[in-house]
Amino acid sequence: MANELRSGTEGAQMQFSEWLDKKIGREVRPQNVHRPHLAYHGRENSDVFQWTINADPGVGVGVNAATDQTNATASGFTPTAVTASAGTIGQMTTVLDELNAVSVVDAFANFGAVLVRSILEKYETDFCALADDSFSNSTSTSGIDLTGDTFFAAHAALLARDVFGMEVSVLDPVQSTDLQRDVQSSTAAMYGNDSVDINGIAAASLAGYQFTYLGIPVYQTSLQGTANSGADNVGSIYISGEALGLYEIWGPRTEMQRDASMMGTEIVASARYGVVEIRDSFGQAIVTDA
Repeated sequence: MANELRSGTEGAQMQFSEWLDKKIGREVRPQNVHRPHLAYHGRENSDVFQWTINADPGVGVGVNAATDQTNATASGFTPTAVTASAGTIGQMTTVLDELNAVSVVDAFANFGAVLVRSILEKYETDFCALADDSFSNSTSTSGIDLTGDTFFAAHAALLARDVFGMEVSVLDPVQSTDLQRDVQSSTAAMYGNDSVDINGIAAASLAGYQFTYLGIPVYQTSLQGTANSGADNVGSIYISGEALGLYEIWGPRTEMQRDASMMGTEIVASARYGVVEIRDSFGQAIVTDA
């Protein structure tokens, strides 16, 4: 019919050409895995906090009846102490009124969450640097992929130093996957199966926690450091809650402040904390091929 109404071309003026997802995908960040395994202390009225460790006065000695014992030397009971000094970190952005007025998402909530995750990434960066650089004891197979034998050797080094507590390992993703590949190939015969899947070691995962090996939970984060001019990766095994310490005056927080002359609102994220190696002998670095 000549006067029919068609809904094709005319209807295009009644709809959006595109529709935006109201949920914005989270940005890509490295895994945060170290924090639960640091000795933690919250705010005191000081910018520094000290962990104190007893000295070992030595083994007891045999004594004769009715004879006074000799005091151990004073130096034998002199404790050692390590200090964490807090510093402030932060990041901010300004949400302009023009954006906030037309945004299809809650701009303040969205950008505030992004800033908090930036603060958390700085925590993890500092934790990794502490674990990579502080432990003076190292199991190194420079230029060679991490194997189950090398991992076991790092554990054995801790065992030989009479440390106590729960072991935890944080590796670079290359190291953790090299360990998985080695276990799958070289130990399959020992376990009597061509697909070893004990404590999830054969399971592929993108999470921070990867698997448990030798009873030790193994985590990964790409923030782990390098050695030998970047030719090697550095991971570690250490004692959770004993080797490394975190003193936190305030944790990640956000605040907003109106800037009328800019016609916007500032979002400020900050934290104040310090980290320190508490017991050097309670950690073992693992240096393997990158």
